Amino acid sequence: MGKNLFLLILLFCIVIFFINFDLLKKKKKIKNIESFLDSNFKLDNSKISEEKSVRFNKKSKYNALRIVYGFNDIEYFKQNKDNIFNLYGVKSDKLKSYFDEKYDNVKNKDSFSKMYEGELSEENKKNILQIENNEIGIGVDHENNVEKIYILVDSDIYSLKKDNEGNYKESIYKDDFNVVEEDVKKYLGENNFEIINKNIEELRLLENSSLTETLINMKEIGNFLNTQIDLTGLQNLFDRDLKPKYKEKIQKLHELHCFVRYDDNVMTGYNFNIYDKKLLVKDSKKFLEKLLTELGCNTKNIDKWIIENGSFMITYISFIKDKDNIYVTVYYNRHIN
Repeated sequence: MGKNLFLLILLFCIVIFFINFDLLKKKKKIKNIESFLDSNFKLDNSKISEEKSVRFNKKSKYNALRIVYGFNDIEYFKQNKDNIFNLYGVKSDKLKSYFDEKYDNVKNKDSFSKMYEGELSEENKKNILQIENNEIGIGVDHENNVEKIYILVDSDIYSLKKDNEGNYKESIYKDDFNVVEEDVKKYLGENNFEIINKNIEELRLLENSSLTETLINMKEIGNFLNTQIDLTGLQNLFDRDLKPKYKEKIQKLHELHCFVRYDDNVMTGYNFNIYDKKLLVKDSKKFLEKLLTELGCNTKNIDKWIIENGSFMITYISFIKDKDNIYVTVYYNRHIN
């Protein structure tokens, strides 16, 4: 009887210990969250956008656990920096310091709005300034435990990455409208270049999708700048004088708008803009599967990625060559009708 009572008391003490230990852990976790995050902070969804990307290569399955959270208001980001970093699980103080350093560069840049100083209404100036504030992005790669921050300074994108071993690398994406064909061919290799260029041409990415779309864009610009544009007159001019000679120009790879990437000042890859094609992920299988297969990339389970992201619009496609491997990254945003 005494022995059984002792065992019951011992068992009771063990249970009480684990209950208290669990409560202590939860309490400690709550305390840590409160110490890092303002309990009153709530993310303003109107100031954020999301861009996802999927990376293919020859040697392993694709990685679709990559996402960039972009903020269209640099002052909002600065005021809530610590809360935003912690919200996305980014703990690196070095990434925060990098933002502070580049923030000064952004604020000191020559503003686009200065070009129109005195010519625009206050409302239009405010709209332009808001556009200019599309400056900041936080990137996370959940599969490789990578954290990044992106800052747009003038027309170039500066980025600092922390990898899963705690190493840092700075990347600069230079906005380049005049990529030289021979440079692209030399970097990618002639065979890779021919494959990519051929598939881009087959994608039928046109320099001007139509005159109608061009006129619509002109109308939007006119409304934005509070300027009247004679769209009817332009349409009549086209129909009467230009239409017989008007031909759409198919764009080759090196003719696309491009960001050239440099890692620690070494040229690392090309990011080509194919947004004008208006290609939804659900419609991209034929193009991507053919391109990736011909490059020798692993496309296993690509159908799963397409189904999960079918309503997104493809924006950029990038190519990075690394010895005998090639990395093809497809960027895509939520499509809004």
